[in-house]
Amino acid sequence: QALTTLYSLIGLIAVIAFSLAAETLRLYRSWRTGYPSLLVTYTFLSWISAIFVVSIFLFFSKSSVELSRLVIGFWFVATTMVLIGWRLIFRVILFKRRRSGLNTRKVAIIGLTESGVRLATEFAKHPEIGFSLKAFFDDRDNQRLPTKFRNKLEGNIKKRD
Repeated sequence: QALTTLYSLIGLIAVIAFSLAAETLRLYRSWRTGYPSLLVTYTFLSWISAIFVVSIFLFFSKSSVELSRLVIGFWFVATTMVLIGWRLIFRVILFKRRRSGLNTRKVAIIGLTESGVRLATEFAKHPEIGFSLKAFFDDRDNQRLPTKFRNKLEGNIKKRD
């Protein structure tokens, strides 16, 4: 079927509705440490919101009879797969870049404690998230500090003048 003004209009409505829903769900935040299942869920919910808005528009404008249900159905399904697929592919590409040392963030951990060591260990075990541990800072005496990562201890956290 030929691309008509109506198809363009519902495309514009879908883009606006998707953008608003995606912004509301914070889909465009950094997913460096996010779960892929949550990324897929938020993408899906944003697109379902857009489909709902388009459906409401078509119902109240009584213009759905002018459109091919097959084309609209294919568009809804194909767009769902494309939106989710490209986000997952892009995530894999970013993880590979981060694993090779690109697009990384240098971090310091305050407190060479058990939880600080666990966090540093997670950074080391998962280079794909792109956090590179540069230092620990802790005010306690060396006798009270764990030995693991002690070589990363750069000093204390007291304010210096």
